[in-house]
Formats: sequence, structure tokens, C-alpha cells
Amino acid sequence: MQPSGDCARNQYPISCSRDFKFVATNDGYSVLDGRIDAVTSSGYIEGWAFDLHAPLRPLTVSVQANGREVAQGLANRFRWDLAEAGCGSGWCAFRLRLSGAISRVRRADLSLWDFTQQTEIGQRPGIPLADDHEPGLSVLDDIVAEDPTVVRSIEQLRGCGQAFANFIATEGVAEFVRAAYVYILGRRADETGMALYTGLLQDGSLQPYELLRALHDSEEFRSAPRLLIAPPEPGFVFQRR
Repeated sequence: MQPSGDCARNQYPISCSRDFKFVATNDGYSVLDGRIDAVTSSGYIEGWAFDLHAPLRPLTVSVQANGREVAQGLANRFRWDLAEAGCGSGWCAFRLRLSGAISRVRRADLSLWDFTQQTEIGQRPGIPLADDHEPGLSVLDDIVAEDPTVVRSIEQLRGCGQAFANFIATEGVAEFVRAAYVYILGRRADETGMALYTGLLQDGSLQPYELLRALHDSEEFRSAPRLLIAPPEPGFVFQRR
């Protein structure tokens, strides 16, 4: 079941286009995909974009209307529908404030760009207007729900399997266990935990996400819960930089 809150609110029909844009970069290449979903009645443009080659590295995107930029920002928000559709890790949505009036873009042909690479990702004519409202941030849970830099539910890490696999391929299983303890519990792994979880991961009895889930569901974490850094953030220990 999907939790309530911002991460579950903006649901649109999802289909990763697979019409990828391949772009040569200084450190290799990027494989881009994305879409503009809607213009909202409160003055935002919503959509998603990611680099298949580095799905946890958030793109800085630019939205242009008839060749003129109307919004810019990071595609670093989580959406359940994106995670379930296999669009990146799910942490690739954006909600960007329009720089002008909604009327400027309602009848315009909009295009989505990777701002850093100055590469067009896709176009979307006839953007629908989605009715919404500014969220009221009255309590801590509301603030956390609107903050894309932290994980609200451990389930939001389920789509990071490829990033975990990449980490293990380069750093090893034991280092993954050590990183998992630091990330979830904020401490070094004890000898018993190291031996148990390293063995389970190596023989395939446990998947990397399941280790994080087990630590998160432990009595130790429940007795002293802590906010977890979101995958697109530099402090995410499993991020390949």
C-alpha cells in the first residue's frame, strides 16, 4: 500500500518512453528519458526526468515554452508510480514553480531539457491543467512529506536495486553491510551482524533492499528513529559519484 502524502499525490498515466537520448559527457555518457505531465492550477509544472546511466544522480531540468524558459530545477522528488513503472529509481520527479502566469504556457508547445547538457529530452504539446492547491505545512509530518532530501518510507528505497548492485559490484558485499548499518542505524556493524548479513547476501538468501528493511524494522531503529537521506542526495552512502 502506498503511504499518503506528497510522494503519492501526483499520479499521472506513466509509460517510460524508452525513446532515450544518448549524450556524450566529459566522464562518459548520459541516457536521458523524461516527460512533462501537467501544468497545475497553483502555478507549477510537474513531470519527471532521469539519466538511465546514473539513475540516482538528479538532473537539473529546464522547461521551455516556445523556446523560452519558464521553469528550472531539480528532478529529485519521489513518486510511487514512477518507481512501480521502472522509471529510474522513482526519485526523478519534478514540481517546478512557473516563472510567469499560467496563461503563458497553457497553449504553448512545451519542451523538457537537461539544463546541464543543454539537451532536449522531449516535447509535449497541449499540456493538461491539473487542479491542485498549495500544501499546508502545519506539522512536522507535512514538512517531511514535502522535503525531497529525506526518505519518508523505507519502501521508497525498493526501486534502488540497481544502485545497490552497482555498489556491491565495486565495493563488495561486506562494505555494503557496513554502509547499511551506518545509513540505517547510524553506527558501525557489530561482528554478529556482519557475519550473518554478509553470508545471507552472498548466498542469495537476502537481497540488498531486504537488509535495509530488516535494519529499519529492528527494535533498535524503532526505539530511536532517525531521518534517512534520500537517494539523490550527496550524503546517500550507496550513491556512485
